[in-house]
Amino acid sequence: MIHPSSLSFRVTLSHVLQRFADTPIAELPRSSFVLVDVNAGYEFAATRGLLDFRMTNAFDRQFSSVTDNISIDPFLPERRAVLSFRWRFY
Repeated sequence: MIHPSSLSFRVTLSHVLQRFADTPIAELPRSSFVLVDVNAGYEFAATRGLLDFRMTNAFDRQFSSVTDNISIDPFLPERRAVLSFRWRFY
């Protein structure tokens, strides 16, 4: 949702629980952790453009993630920040 001042802000909490029950592989890590992602943006007048800042794993939480032939994006154990800018020229 965008505020009338054209600013938006979002905080996302993701709880991840890793448990492995029926697997022949021993010693897989069992863990539970929370990741915090933040997103802030500004929409220019008449929706001409958008400035967006996004940070994943905002508190730089260190963890081990295990995926085995699953078609999902893996969680990355490092902080990542992206600044993007879009503008329409018509």
